[in-house]
Amino acid sequence: MKKNKGFTLIELLAIIVILAIIAVITVPIILNIIENSKQGAATDSAYGYKDAVNKWYVSKLQDDNNYTLNGNYTVSDGKLNNIDIPLSGDKPTNGTLTYSNNILTGGCLTIGEYKVTFDSKGSVSKTEKGSCNSNSGEITCSSGEYLYEINQYVVTDEEACETYFENVWECADDESCISDASDICSGKEVGELSLSDNVNLGYIDYSDIQEFVLEQVVGSCRPILPSTDQSCFTYNIENNQATITGYTCSETIKNVVLPNVILQNQKGIPVTKIGDSAFSGIGITSIEIPDSIEYAGFNAVDDVESIIIEGRTITPSVVMEEGHKAPGQLDSNFKVMTIRGTINIFSRNGANLIINASY
Repeated sequence: MKKNKGFTLIELLAIIVILAIIAVITVPIILNIIENSKQGAATDSAYGYKDAVNKWYVSKLQDDNNYTLNGNYTVSDGKLNNIDIPLSGDKPTNGTLTYSNNILTGGCLTIGEYKVTFDSKGSVSKTEKGSCNSNSGEITCSSGEYLYEINQYVVTDEEACETYFENVWECADDESCISDASDICSGKEVGELSLSDNVNLGYIDYSDIQEFVLEQVVGSCRPILPSTDQSCFTYNIENNQATITGYTCSETIKNVVLPNVILQNQKGIPVTKIGDSAFSGIGITSIEIPDSIEYAGFNAVDDVESIIIEGRTITPSVVMEEGHKAPGQLDSNFKVMTIRGTINIFSRNGANLIINASY
C-alpha cells in the first residue's frame, strides 16, 4: 500500500515565511496605491468644484454682467459664501477660495478626509490628510510663496444687513441707494469696495455689524518676487498693507528692486505704496517697481537713470520724444508723460513718480 507523503514541518514553516515576506512587500504597496487613488480623487473633486464655480459665474453674468469674483470666499457644505454651486460628485465640506478679477489665486478645500490647497496660479499644490477651516495658519505655502492673511466678513442675515445700510446711508426712497445696500450685503462691490474691504480699511466698524456679519481670518498663498534684501528698506504697515518710506543701502546697491511683500513670521504684508520722497536724492541708478504698487507719493523717486515697471524699462532715451509728446498709457496702474524735460510717471491715484531726465 502506497503512503501519501505530506509536507514536513520545515517545509510548512518555509512556506509561511515566504508568504509573510510577500505580505510585507505587497501590503504597503497596495495601501499606497489605495491612498494615492483617494488623494487623486480628492484633487479631482477640488478641480471639479473650481470648474463648477466658474460655470456658476458665467451663468451669473447673464443676470449681472458687472459681477466679479474678488477677494476671499468661504466654502461650507458645497456653498460659496452661502451660494449654492451646482455640482455632481463630492462636495467640499469647508474651506476658503481667493479670487482676483475672477481668477482663482489661492485657497483650501476639505474633500472627505483630505485638505486640498490651491497655489497662486489656481493649481493644486498639495493634497494631504486634514481639514481646512477659518484659521489660515493651517495653509502651508510652497517655496517662493508667502501666506497672506486678511479678515473676511460674511453676511449671515441679508435682510438685517440691508436694513442697517439703508438707515446708515439714509436711503429713504432712493432706489439707487437701496440697490447699493442690497449689493454690498450680497457680496458685491459698491464704489469698487466690498463689505470686507470697507471693514478692513476702517470705513465700517465691525462692532456695528457683528449681529448679522461673521468675521473670519482667511489666508492664501501669494508669490514672492525677487527683490533687493528687505533689510535695505524702511516701511510702515497699516490696514494690512505696507508702504515703503525709505532706502538705506544706496551706498552699496545702486540698482534697486522693490519687494512686493514684507515678510514677518513666515507671513507676508503686501507692499502697495511708495511714500513721499522715499527714493529722492539718494544716488541710486535704477529702480524696479512690482505690480503690487498702487500708489506713489509726491516725488517718490527722482534723479535715477531708469525705472522698470512691469518688465518695461523707462529711460529718457525711450520716453523723450521730439516736442515732449506723451507716449501714452503704460499699463492699468501707470501712465508716462514728459513735462519740461522731466519724465513723469503717474500712478493710479494721480500722484507722480518723477525721474529727472539727464540728456
